[in-house]
Parts: sequence; structure tokens; C-alpha cells
Amino acid sequence: FIDGMIVISLVVLTGWGGQISLGHYALAAVGAFTAAVLAGQAHLPFLLAVPAASLAGAAVAIVLGLTALRLRGLYLAATTLAFSVVMAVLLAHNYLGRYLPEHVGRPLLLFLKTDDNRAFYYLCLAALALTWWAAAGLRRSRTGRVLIAMRDNERSAQAFGVNLVRTRLAAFAISGFMAASAGALLAFHARAVSAGAFTPDQSVQIFLTAIIGGLGSIQGALLGAVYFAVVDFFVHGVVGQLLASSIGVLVVLYVLPGGLGALAYQGRDAVLRRVAIRRRIWVPSLFSDVAAAAGLTNRAPLAPRPQVASEPRQVPARYRQPSRIRTTGASQSGPKWTYG
Repeated sequence: FIDGMIVISLVVLTGWGGQISLGHYALAAVGAFTAAVLAGQAHLPFLLAVPAASLAGAAVAIVLGLTALRLRGLYLAATTLAFSVVMAVLLAHNYLGRYLPEHVGRPLLLFLKTDDNRAFYYLCLAALALTWWAAAGLRRSRTGRVLIAMRDNERSAQAFGVNLVRTRLAAFAISGFMAASAGALLAFHARAVSAGAFTPDQSVQIFLTAIIGGLGSIQGALLGAVYFAVVDFFVHGVVGQLLASSIGVLVVLYVLPGGLGALAYQGRDAVLRRVAIRRRIWVPSLFSDVAAAAGLTNRAPLAPRPQVASEPRQVPARYRQPSRIRTTGASQSGPKWTYG
């Protein structure tokens, strides 16, 4: 669940904002370090330590996002990966590691004692659901549409009045807030913070999780997290490492270029298309495929498409020969047309 929250934050930044980040687990390390210090050293309650850690992650993400104002593509990816390496070194040595407490106690929330693993499981599940809901709301909002516009065409978005600097920094801030909140939960889950849990390899693994699930959707990112969880649980040894790193990722992306999320959407469309055929409902978005349209012609005909009432009616014209009889004083006229 915690990795799922980090993957969702990566979808916001990379999938919607178009900013490649290979050091996203380092933002989770910022949240874990801040939460551990505030809860273990300053003895702040859980409900204050986690938001403070999330804000710290957002602030660091904004500083990291300042590099995105000048760097693009692989250069930005290399910069974020370097940030992940620096963060791992700071935690491993006495630069930041000396401030970490030896033990981080789990909180007591109302009547929920999170010392039990099952109770903390439900807490992480609720946090994942909250992150999902927040990301879905962001996608439907104006900010989400602006992020998509900036990703697709920066010049067109700027022509419509979009501030690219503010939008890019907002994407880093929102993504860093989500990733740091996940890192804070990870600190309470492990009851301590160790440098080995936030290595650059973890950042690359999170990026692969988002890629294999599909960067364009939240559901696809979570399917990618489920894929790696299933592989880690059922397959062990060298085969498990290959399926979770190189061969498995290449096979999935070769079969499904859009990731596992595209497979889920294809299954949904297939079910809806079959229902539409049986009920003879015309849905253009479902029958845009040529194969689907060909299969539709072999079935019962669909209900006729509704006609617009205000559409003008075509009235045919009829030609009438002019009369040969002339009246005195009357002017000769040409052929006459009558309608009706």
C-alpha cells in the first residue's frame, strides 16, 4: 500500500506533468526522516508528524523542481537520480543519520492501536484510498487539465495563458507531498529509518512499477504495484528477479505497450461493447474500431440515431411550362417555378 502511494505520486508528476523522475523514493526518504525525528525526538503526535513530514517533502520537491525549469528529458532524469544517490549517502553517514532515533513508536489513533500489524494494515489501506481519491480529484480539476496540456504541448498551453513555471513547480510539490506522506507511514511501519530502505535502486524500481502499470492512469499504476507484489511473493530466486526487473518488464511492455492499465481498459470496453450490441444502443466511442463495427453488422440492427427536429426539410422544385396565350398589355415572363 505504501509503494502504491508513491507510484500514484509518480503518476501525477511523470504521467500527467511529463517530468521524468528517477529519484522519487528519495522524497519518501525525506518524509520518513522528518516523521522519525518529529515523532521520536520531538515526541509529536502522529497526526502532526505526518502532515509536517509531507510538507517537508513538498518543499524539497519544489527545490528539485527548480532544476526542471532548465532541464528536460534524460537530463532531468539523471538529475533526480543523482538526488536519490545524495539522499542515500546523507542517511547512511552521520550527516543526517545521527539525528535519527533508534525506535519510532506506532501511534494510538482514537480506539485503534496500530501496534498490531492488522490495525496498521487498515491504516495504510485508508491512506492509499485517500491518496487515490485526491489524485482522481486532481485529474478532474482544472489543475489536472493544465498538467495534461503542459505535457502534450507547452507552447499551446502557454498561448492559452498557462504559467508553465508555476504549473511545473505545482506538479513537483503535489507529487512530493504524496511521496513524503508515504515515507512517513513507512517510518512508522518499520519502527525505524535505515539508509538501506531508500537506495537509488528503489527509486528505479518505483519508476518501473509505474511504467509497467501505465503512467497515464491511477488504476494502471496500482496494477503495476500488484504485479511486482505478486512476483515477489510467489516467485523467488533468479527467476523472480528477472520477472521483476528486465525480462518481465520487457515482455509486458512488448505485449501491452500501454501497460497493464491498457489491458484493464480494453476488457472494460469489450464488456460494454457486448452489452451495447445486445441492447441495440449506439455508442460511437465503443464502435470506433473497424473489427467491432464489422461484428456489429452481423448482429441485430441498432436503434436508429435520433434526428434533430430543427433540421430544415428539403422541398423539391417543379418546373412548369409558360403559357403560350398572351394578354394585351401583359409583359412576357420567363419560365415559372412552383414549390410544393
